[in-house]
Amino acid sequence: MKRFLLFSVLSIFCLTISAQNFEFTGNGDGTTWHDPNNWNPPQVPGNIFNEVTIPTGKTVTNEGTIIFNFGNIVGGGTLINNSVFSFSGAQALSRVINNISIINNATLLSEVPNNPTYISGGATITNTATGTITFDGLGMTSGSTDDKIINNGGTIRNINPGNLSLGVILENNNGTISVENGFLSWATGANSDFNYLQDGIYNVAQDATFWLGDFTLGGTFNGQIDGAFGLVGTGNNIFKVIGTLTNNLGGNGLTFYFGSLEGGGTIINNSKFNITNDGGGLGKVIKNLTIINNAEFNSVLSANNTSWGLWDGSEIINESTGIMNIGLGFNANTGAETLQNNGGTINITNDVGLGVNFTNSGMFNYGPNHVTFSIGVVSINNTIDGTFLGTGQLDLNAGELMINHGLFSSGPGANKIFIYNGYRQDANARLEVDLNGNNPETEYDVIEADYGGPFDMNGTIIVNLGFAPALDDEFTVLFSVNRTVVCGLPATVTAHYDNHDYTFDVICEGSSITLKVTNILLGTEEHSLSNLSMYPNPSNGHFIIELGKEYSGVGVQIYNMLGQQISSNRYASAKRIEQEINASAGIYFVKVSTAKEGSNTLRIIKK
Repeated sequence: MKRFLLFSVLSIFCLTISAQNFEFTGNGDGTTWHDPNNWNPPQVPGNIFNEVTIPTGKTVTNEGTIIFNFGNIVGGGTLINNSVFSFSGAQALSRVINNISIINNATLLSEVPNNPTYISGGATITNTATGTITFDGLGMTSGSTDDKIINNGGTIRNINPGNLSLGVILENNNGTISVENGFLSWATGANSDFNYLQDGIYNVAQDATFWLGDFTLGGTFNGQIDGAFGLVGTGNNIFKVIGTLTNNLGGNGLTFYFGSLEGGGTIINNSKFNITNDGGGLGKVIKNLTIINNAEFNSVLSANNTSWGLWDGSEIINESTGIMNIGLGFNANTGAETLQNNGGTINITNDVGLGVNFTNSGMFNYGPNHVTFSIGVVSINNTIDGTFLGTGQLDLNAGELMINHGLFSSGPGANKIFIYNGYRQDANARLEVDLNGNNPETEYDVIEADYGGPFDMNGTIIVNLGFAPALDDEFTVLFSVNRTVVCGLPATVTAHYDNHDYTFDVICEGSSITLKVTNILLGTEEHSLSNLSMYPNPSNGHFIIELGKEYSGVGVQIYNMLGQQISSNRYASAKRIEQEINASAGIYFVKVSTAKEGSNTLRIIKK
């Protein structure tokens, strides 16, 4: 045992005293690292040295393998790596690159256990399109914004199974960053003016994590995120988007955890963009940005339930192909911030507060949840193409009354809806109610509208009958505890069930609206189809009609809520028909007719 200890001490002592200073002279072949005649003293530096100097204006080329265990490489010159350059060594040994430019055309390895390499004095590592930098240690650190890694189309890999932090400036110019294992945090503490990702491919393996701190983001992000790719502010807590950032990341997409996302630019989301508090993130705000969502936008509720800010005139535009799942609310700071649903779908997945101006021309599905719009003075506009669908509670803004130009519906079945703080329907609006029996809330829809401003009811009421009511049956479908209903609804509305046409008087008395059956007529379609089924319902636009058996001369017409026909198809014979609604989200009517058996009309919701 004593011999072993003595040998170890002597070994370290020998390594230390053998370390020396080398200066590149180029007196041999002029550039090659492994030519001893290029060095003073005339020998190739080993793995351990005090200092290697490559003077300004000198270029050294590596065509073999360089193992850098310990020492300093300094001098202002350039090292071109065309083979293998490896930062390696024991835990106690240090490595410093000072004022040296490394151009990596092949393989650069950082596999140092428990001791990062330090770069300083304006040192740069430029990874070219043919270069690969692989981290499997503690990476690199720097104390200056003059030191950086420039990834010009090459590949940076992390294969460390543990936690790896990189504290050196990164400029990624359409390069690839691949986190194949572990947790990679690239956070320098410098502000986002120095770090940037411009275009590039980003791959994060399952169970792996890639976190960024304070970067400027732009161009198009491609790649596959099976783990997590997160924006987690550190230094000044700022990410900037100047120009356009297009998110095409597959899998779990791009996630904003913490800090400020700003810069005056535009984010175009074509895959998945997430805002969440998971992972310990706290406050987050989006400032002076436009987000155009063409795919999936998730505002995710987590254990750290802190709402986020859409500030400084920012807007979110949810296009027709976009789906927004909102479980964590957000609010404004100037009153100019806007959420626009341009024919897309917004799903409310939790009780939330929305404190921004909201214009809905698609599907706003709040389900059984409680949605509060009264954080600040915001406007709410449901356009003629918009649908509010849900059975929960809506707290509208008392300062800016909502005007409904579109459709309000609780969806299939009998439900009770709560609307607070004022509600108005204009002449184009439709209030849809389901009548499936005589018992309120459990068999037919009821809207309770209380507090705040007036309830001006214009437009019309659409009645969906699911049973055969009797003459003089009454259904109070809307009432207010403390507000008089101003009624501009039609005097009568009609509905159809089981080959009978029903006429309802619309009775507006004080604080309620009641539908009363005043006439029942036998319809003309005595042989109407009775075995139709249609699924899925709601659907994304594609659905299937099952006729129950083979029929000849089958016609299928689809109508919107205004009675306008949007498609018509005929089939010589059919038993099962696939259809597509090529229109915005909302409620549609599908009429199926045959040559002999008459017709039947079913309702479908496109979400």
